[in-house]
Amino acid sequence: MKNLKFNLLAFYVLLGSSLASEKLAFFESNIRPVLIKHCYKCHSIESGKHKGGLLVDSREALLTGGDSGPSIVPGKSEQSLFIKAISYKDLDLQMPEKKQLPEQVIKDFEKWVRDGAVDPREVKGVAQKRAKMVDGRKNYWSFQSIKKSAFTQKTIDGFLNQKIAAVGLTKSAKAKPESLLRRLYFDLTGLPPTPEEIQNFKSSPTPENYERIAKSLMDSSQFGEKWGRFWLDLVRYSETAGGGRSYPIPITWRYRSYVIDSFNQDKAYDQFLREQIAGDLLEAKNDQDKARNLIATGFMAMGAKPLDLQNKEQLDLDHVDEQLDTLGKSTLGMTIGCARCHDHEFDPITTRDYYRMAAIFQNTDAMTHASTSNITVYGLPGATEERVKAAVKNIGVYRNLGKRITKLEREVQSGNKGAVKEIQQKRQEFARLVKADSQMPVAIALNDKKKFSNAYIHIRGVADHKGDKVERGAPKEFLTQVSAEHVPQDSSGRLQLANWLVAKENPLTSRVYVNRVWAQLFGQGLVRSVDNFGTTGEKPSHPELLDFLASGFMQNSWSTKRLIEKIIFSEAYQRSTKRKLQLEGVDTDNQLLSYYPKRRLQAEALRDSILAISGQLDTTRVDGVLPYDVLQTSNKRSIYLATLREEGRNHLLEVFDFPDASALRGQRTTTNLPSQSLFLMNSPFIINQSALAAQNLLIDSVKFSKEEKLQQAALLVYGRKLRASEKALFEPLLKTPSSEQKVWQTIFHAMFCSVDFRYLD
Repeated sequence: MKNLKFNLLAFYVLLGSSLASEKLAFFESNIRPVLIKHCYKCHSIESGKHKGGLLVDSREALLTGGDSGPSIVPGKSEQSLFIKAISYKDLDLQMPEKKQLPEQVIKDFEKWVRDGAVDPREVKGVAQKRAKMVDGRKNYWSFQSIKKSAFTQKTIDGFLNQKIAAVGLTKSAKAKPESLLRRLYFDLTGLPPTPEEIQNFKSSPTPENYERIAKSLMDSSQFGEKWGRFWLDLVRYSETAGGGRSYPIPITWRYRSYVIDSFNQDKAYDQFLREQIAGDLLEAKNDQDKARNLIATGFMAMGAKPLDLQNKEQLDLDHVDEQLDTLGKSTLGMTIGCARCHDHEFDPITTRDYYRMAAIFQNTDAMTHASTSNITVYGLPGATEERVKAAVKNIGVYRNLGKRITKLEREVQSGNKGAVKEIQQKRQEFARLVKADSQMPVAIALNDKKKFSNAYIHIRGVADHKGDKVERGAPKEFLTQVSAEHVPQDSSGRLQLANWLVAKENPLTSRVYVNRVWAQLFGQGLVRSVDNFGTTGEKPSHPELLDFLASGFMQNSWSTKRLIEKIIFSEAYQRSTKRKLQLEGVDTDNQLLSYYPKRRLQAEALRDSILAISGQLDTTRVDGVLPYDVLQTSNKRSIYLATLREEGRNHLLEVFDFPDASALRGQRTTTNLPSQSLFLMNSPFIINQSALAAQNLLIDSVKFSKEEKLQQAALLVYGRKLRASEKALFEPLLKTPSSEQKVWQTIFHAMFCSVDFRYLD
């Protein structure tokens, strides 16, 4: 009997061993190859990726799971998220993402989990290894503290010239005085110098005169209008809502004026950011300061929103995601939005940190919900409740009027000419309403909600798939050298987030901004991917110079004007665009800046300079909304024209790459297309301005000879006198039998169409 028991025990041990071997063999032949082929590229330590926080290269990793919890429950395939994902039973949780696995493979995985998920792969400490992967990314250059340079010569040229010499390049000579002056005027004010200003500087192009002119330009009101537009590109400024059923928002101009004033006043950049993220939470000395701070928060309220989306929880999540995306790219140069659905694939931003920041804006009012939601409008100090309610009501009126006009226009296109009169009436009504509403003492802004709560991680970014709760606050695992302030229970946390952003220990905020300013003055940044300082962006061409500028920027009280001065007084900025004979294949894209890069004028500068040359530019400030029907005919500076997210923008601006306001644009596209030349040749605007420029020339230069008039026209348009070869091209025109007015109109038109007008030399 004893021997029988022993034999039975041995039999069961052998049987168990045999079953285990079968399960192991099943894993090796049916499971491991599929995981390697379809899953490892996104979920393994070897690949360096762990989408959704999930690794699948060990049994411990699968049992631990990712952001959504454990991936497998041994013995229970129906409760295993991994099986649910590969079965495509949930539209929001499907793996692999591109194509579902074959049915038999799915059945094999179900069997494997039911049989206990035998898996011989061992990778100890999965959570620690996953954290190590994130920590490894923290070693990337942009996340390191700003270093003090070892260079003894602390100047921009000291950094640049060393690299130029190291590769054997020859620096270009200094630009001609007239070219340098034109460059300076357009870069600081967006407008051309007058012939008199050119001649005066050309007669005495001393460093002292150059410095005096530069400072006077920065002290002018045109400085804020030029540099304010650069910031409006980043904050997706628009006077229409966008996002589906768009409609006018005729009070966003208050934010535009705030930005222009901030640049003219040289507001410290750290304070500039604090006001825009948490202005309503800052202490104010008086009602004027309180109003300014409230208006400043339009930065985070400005984005396009699909207000007719019926899933309001999803709308809120999407809106917050858009806010974080804008905040991340504009101030940190980081693609924070990638962490909405899973830990960032390339940068050390976790899903948990994403939702900590998202919770801040989920506790901030930006919309009121109805069948079609509305953007939140706040009264400025002194505004009556009735005025605020009227402004809110008008938002719906705009929408309905716009829908009615669109419907009538379709009827006209279908042959119903009787609708033309009603269209005109509706448009007049629309214009009157917009004009009146633009003066309402209200603003698109942010404010904390009355009740505060922490938020959930939303699995794969979907509203009804909730994971763990997280406390609101600045990131903890990202930029660990920057301490995050505790968020009080009675606050959204926006002020604490703003303070974290502008902390001097934060290496990104100042680096990203000085790089943006550099790009505005040289056409490309020291980091060419100006919106992306992460591992998928480009590395800096001159990392020590970038840190030198970032450190100096903070030491100089975050002053934009002092930063610009430092750059424009450098030898590099003042070089000619003429490249010296260089070594073949060396620095072909001019990252080392041995010569100044030739740049095309931006769309606004093209339009504004044409109006200035013709004597038609109206430089008076606009605090309000220009009627939409003058988009093509107004003589105001381009920054004051309505910026629409739909069709109907100014034709010249659109042709010359004015950015779409639906998203942040840190670096404008510069195209060179036949349509641009055709526009300049055929546009009624260009033809009319050419005629007016000719008329003014004939009046102002009545005692000039034809040759002197020709050179005066060249000074107006090109900022320099004509070369002999150019002069020869125009001389036949001077001999034509046409009227004098027509001749000079043709000459101006030809000059406006030329490359030398469009580009800075």
